[in-house]
Amino acid sequence: MQGTPSASLSDVWDALDTVRASLTAGRWLTSRVAAYRWHTEVTCGLCGWHPHVNLIVVSRNEIDASEILRRWEALAALEGISAPMTAQHAQRVTRTVGRALRYASKGTLASHDDTRTLGDVLHDAAVLGDADACAQWAEIEAASASRRWQGTGGEWRVTSSRSA
Repeated sequence: MQGTPSASLSDVWDALDTVRASLTAGRWLTSRVAAYRWHTEVTCGLCGWHPHVNLIVVSRNEIDASEILRRWEALAALEGISAPMTAQHAQRVTRTVGRALRYASKGTLASHDDTRTLGDVLHDAAVLGDADACAQWAEIEAASASRRWQGTGGEWRVTSSRSA
C-alpha cells in the first residue's frame, strides 16, 4: 500500500491493518491455505511512510498466489486505497520454512533501495542526533502503541489453555 508524503504513519498503518484484518478474518484465507504468518514492516522514503505486510502462506496443495494478491487489491480498493497486484510481490519458497520466516521479518534493520527502516531511523536519531529522525521516531512510537506487529492463523494459530 502506497503512502503519501503528507499522510501520517498512524493513518497509513490503520488502513493497512484494516485490509490485513479483512484478508485474515473469517474463512476466506484459511479455506485456501493450511496456515499463515504475517509480519508488519515499516519503512519510509520519498513517498512518505510505507508500512506493509509480509505474509507467508503454507499449503498442502499448489495454490494460485495471484488469487491472494487479487483479494488484497480488492480489499484495499474497498478502503479507497491503491494496492495494485503489480506492486505486490509473491514468491514460492521451495527450500525451508526458515527462509520464508527470515524474509517475513527482514525489514526491521536491513536497509534496501531508497527506503529507511525503523533501524535506520533509530540509528539516525540516537547515534547521530538527527532532529528529523527524532521526530520520525516519536511518530513511530505513537503510531505503534497497542498495535499488533505480527500474527498467525490456520494450523499455526496457537491457543492457550489454563489448567485450574
